[in-house]
Amino acid sequence: LVVFVDDLDRCLPDKAVEVLEAIKLFLDAPGFIFVLGLDRAVIEEGIRVRYKEYATQIEGARYLEKIIQLPFNLPPIDAHALTDYIHNETAGTLPDPRCETVFGVGLEPNPRRIKRTLNVFLLLWRLAQNREELHAAIQPVRLAKIVIIQQYHPRLFALIAQGPHYLIDLE
Repeated sequence: LVVFVDDLDRCLPDKAVEVLEAIKLFLDAPGFIFVLGLDRAVIEEGIRVRYKEYATQIEGARYLEKIIQLPFNLPPIDAHALTDYIHNETAGTLPDPRCETVFGVGLEPNPRRIKRTLNVFLLLWRLAQNREELHAAIQPVRLAKIVIIQQYHPRLFALIAQGPHYLIDLE
């Protein structure tokens, strides 16, 4: 039996540790394999917090070493492949081909964050296209830049929201 547990780090830390405790019960059972998808740092911190009251300090890394027998890290998307990934995710439907370049330069190579940012961009673009007064005012490349700033640099976005001239200065 192969059990896949993905995004364990997205659980509340105490719940993630509970799942690990349950998995430990089956570690030596013949015919069981667990594949865990997690951010080690998040889980290690959850372990540290969960067991902070114990007389002996339980180190998160050591705890995971006893459970995870074959650790491996997935590599991030290669910088050169990022634009291709963006093109494939959007099926080439971005309103301006230069948006792919903007996203390729401005996004970190994390598939989940890329998809989220592209979804925000496409939603805002479609909303703008549904309002006649915004057709000429909203330019796709500038919107792509704004969405990246909004998603990755919220303090800068707050400043730009105070005065559009800040974006012009930034450009």
